[in-house]
Amino acid sequence: MWRIAVGRTTASRLKFAALCGSVAAIALSHFSFVKDISMQLKRETQLDDAVLYKDAFLPPISASNARNRRQNRRQNRRRREHAAANSLSRFPIRTHIVTQGEPRTATTLLFNMVGVSYFLYLAENEPEKIPDVQLLYSQRNNARKIMRKSKSPHIFKTHSDLNQYLSKDAVVFSAAADRKEAVEMRERLERDGHKVAFVQDMETLKENGLASLVDVYVTGYGLSEINREILNDYFSKWEILRQCCGKQMSSKWRNDLMPEKYKIETIKSHPTCGGIDIDGVEQAFMKTKLFSLIEEHPSVRDLNKVSLKDDNLNGTYCSSFNNLVRTQGLNFWGMPGGRPVRSKLDSAIKSEFKLGKEGLKLEAHYLFPPSDKTFSKRLAEMFKLPTEEKKAWLKAIVAAREGGKTYSDYGIETATSADSTNDIFNDDSKDNGHVEGNTSEESELGDDLDDEYSEDLGTDDTTDNISDDDVQENGQTEVDKADESELGDDLTDGNTEDLSTERSSHIYHKPPLEKFDDTRAIFLISFGEEAAKSTLVERCVLSLRRRGAWDGYVVLLTDAPPERYQKEWDENVIVMHPLEKHLNAGDGTPFEFSENNLSLKPKRFKTFIIDYMDMEKRLDSVELIYYLDIDIMAGDSLIDLFSGVESKYEVSREERDGGLSKLYFFTPLSKEWPLQGGTFIVERRSSRHCLELWRKEIDAMTVSGRGRDQDGLRNIYQLAQSGVETKCDLVRMDNDNFISFPTPRTFKKDSQQSRFPSLIHISNSKFAKWIDEDAQTAYIHKVLELSEEEKLSRKYGKAVINPKKSD
Repeated sequence: MWRIAVGRTTASRLKFAALCGSVAAIALSHFSFVKDISMQLKRETQLDDAVLYKDAFLPPISASNARNRRQNRRQNRRRREHAAANSLSRFPIRTHIVTQGEPRTATTLLFNMVGVSYFLYLAENEPEKIPDVQLLYSQRNNARKIMRKSKSPHIFKTHSDLNQYLSKDAVVFSAAADRKEAVEMRERLERDGHKVAFVQDMETLKENGLASLVDVYVTGYGLSEINREILNDYFSKWEILRQCCGKQMSSKWRNDLMPEKYKIETIKSHPTCGGIDIDGVEQAFMKTKLFSLIEEHPSVRDLNKVSLKDDNLNGTYCSSFNNLVRTQGLNFWGMPGGRPVRSKLDSAIKSEFKLGKEGLKLEAHYLFPPSDKTFSKRLAEMFKLPTEEKKAWLKAIVAAREGGKTYSDYGIETATSADSTNDIFNDDSKDNGHVEGNTSEESELGDDLDDEYSEDLGTDDTTDNISDDDVQENGQTEVDKADESELGDDLTDGNTEDLSTERSSHIYHKPPLEKFDDTRAIFLISFGEEAAKSTLVERCVLSLRRRGAWDGYVVLLTDAPPERYQKEWDENVIVMHPLEKHLNAGDGTPFEFSENNLSLKPKRFKTFIIDYMDMEKRLDSVELIYYLDIDIMAGDSLIDLFSGVESKYEVSREERDGGLSKLYFFTPLSKEWPLQGGTFIVERRSSRHCLELWRKEIDAMTVSGRGRDQDGLRNIYQLAQSGVETKCDLVRMDNDNFISFPTPRTFKKDSQQSRFPSLIHISNSKFAKWIDEDAQTAYIHKVLELSEEEKLSRKYGKAVINPKKSD
């Protein structure tokens, strides 16, 4: 029995051992399988054991966490795709280049980096194309036509959608805020049929710096190592100027420079600009090899500017412009008086416009009539309505909107004057010195106020090359939150350049007298019946106010009847009439004019400019006088003209040592004369001697019966050059971007430009009379930024004044 029991026990044990062995074998096999799978997963996903354990064995995560993980994985995948797409590779070469991005995403850096690098590519590969390169800004309506017809290289900069820039001959460089947006942008652009070369994003740029961006372009355009060096040298200085100089400088630095009464307390100081010798940087930038190479080619010289909105650098441009900000409080419109502030009425209208028909009673839907116009255009039209109409609309809207604000919630009217139109402005604007801005103007500046305020690049390669200046939510910019939405959210169609057609001739408000520049004045002369019948003077003044952004004194000397220009302009336009004694010779005898020299009659009055300035008490503060012929138009901000020529040619506001007298003239197209008499600068304290010499020359020609005022200038100029005349210096200024003289040969190119020089002299008594009337009128309308209503009035266009029939 015992033996049997022992045998059975032994057998059971053997079976148990066999079973354990089987289990162990299975366990070892499973362990090897799991380990093998683990290793495969690690190799494929680069996950460590802890992550594998977490994913395989921990309790299931919630749906929301799973969703977050999926989003993170998608974001990582997009980053890898973005890095791969933007990896160092060659760019496709096409005839045209389009640079595009939303405002405040470093699109100016994008444009300049593309333009400069492409210039170097052409210099190495196709130098014959460089003279034909054109740099264009905001050509949305003309881009497709230009690309289709032109074989010359064009580099466009725009903030608009790229529908109008689609072309098989174009390649796109775009800008984004971060890597995620960059991936989405590339996908969208390629899906729409664009050839995309590169998408620059702020996130990568901040992490890696400008040097890495230069590497991308060196590889992209196949540039040499020498070009890598000169690009780094060039942009290391350009980025400093970009922040600390010019119209679109950092808002932090602008705020630092502003007079105390215009400073905004919520804006922090700029970390570096205050300690920089800005003229030293400007001069060092101008000495870089790349700057010199670009300067040799007029077609691309604008790349050497701080921005497309700024003037040419001259070694002291930055300090001169910064001084204007420091002394006059120039805002980003180039206007004195600090940051414009939107009226409470217009801010309220904008708020209600955003709400649209939401919560609005059905019977009030008529207040938002059907329209195919964009939000921006409709809002701009509303802003231009008379104040009482705007108030009536706002009252009707708030009364019909359920659950919205009441009219009094907007704080537009005072308790003592419920219907007063004088109390619609922000009370703060009266206390802090801000000039009340017209929102029609603001809504048209979407493209003008592009990304320049967010591209603050660091000055130390060891730190981030781009700071968070002007893009942080807590760093209030010169454009307050309402203004920012004007430039971004409201412009939902991206078509900001079309807003210029909505402009109205009455949008220029009369500024407070203490705000405008009263040290300069513009002087016009209009004589004769033909001139009085024309609208040349009105055209000139309109351009000064609108394009020139000049709200200072304009003096008009005219022999037209007093009622001709009565109540035509604001009080800063001063109309004066000639004195009888100035129509006579020095001995008091009247001049006799012939058909050949009749034009000398009004020209002689140029030499009495200082005398007429002395007759008006309001003009006592004026130190510099800019004379303009009435057929001249302003094409851009006159601040550029003033700061540019005054610093470059050392124009003085003080009496000169030794009694030296000076006048400043631009260079004419004709080699017959050394000086162009249609525009010149008078130093009030020192120019009298030169003016008197000029008058003597004119008088001598009048007596002889023939001649032009420029003949007299030539005589004086030659005497001064030879050393015979030592007390008068007639300074000859380069035209540069200060002034242009359209001719039949240059007109087509001139008319295609998106940006104009400070002054445009359309002389229909000379070259421009041969330009097609319709083409010339269209060009004038473009320069004046006329509304459709203004165009239909036919008030402004080509005008020919016969000098032989005009005084």
